[in-house]
Amino acid sequence: MVDPEHIPSFVEWRDQSATDLSVWYFMSRGLQLNLDTLAVAATLFAPSFVERGRCVLLTANSDEADFETWWQLSKGDSQAVEAQLNHVHLPDLLGVAASDVRLLAEVADAIASSWRLALRAAFPSRRFQVDVVSVEDDPSGPIVSFWQS
Repeated sequence: MVDPEHIPSFVEWRDQSATDLSVWYFMSRGLQLNLDTLAVAATLFAPSFVERGRCVLLTANSDEADFETWWQLSKGDSQAVEAQLNHVHLPDLLGVAASDVRLLAEVADAIASSWRLALRAAFPSRRFQVDVVSVEDDPSGPIVSFWQS
């Protein structure tokens, strides 16, 4: 879970207020969040999926040419293809450096939890491994990925 106390802009905004305000109040009043931004974030937390062969892929990462390339390179190993095409480097995606490792890790864990639920809902008879690679394990992380187990 993302701890609001780890969100610098929220803490600063709340501390400038005379009252104890919630992170949801911050979202509606202090952050100036717009519908487009919220909708784009929703696609990250609740992504759509497609099937290619035996693979389940993030729709956003399901380019047919990429799939064919990885299918050939992996010699038809569907787990390897899924792990490759279903991984997201959060710093790259968000356009931020991994300077706030704690907050990025919390967001990565929240995305992973959401993906588990979305995969279970979309494919109730299949089992998936959803993984988070930390910055400590990979400096380009955190990385969220999934594959069928």
